[in-house]
Amino acid sequence: MHILLTGVTGYIGRRLLNSLLDEGHSLTCCVRNRKRAGFLNEFGNNVQVIETDFSTPIDLDSLEVNTVDAAYFLIHSLKSNLE
Repeated sequence: MHILLTGVTGYIGRRLLNSLLDEGHSLTCCVRNRKRAGFLNEFGNNVQVIETDFSTPIDLDSLEVNTVDAAYFLIHSLKSNLE
């Protein structure tokens, strides 16, 4: 199964990543900063990394969502609304 995973650099996302890979899934992981996700390189072709920021409008075609069977959306905004 091909799974889209956001929030992979967080506590839960990193653990979910390992579980999904152990089950044999291929993953597309969305990260805000590719430098923080360097650990994903060790998984080779099983993990595709896309650098994107969901706080701004994005082109969903760039995420290749047509090939995704399931998605885990594990991100939240820590941005203050008081700006």
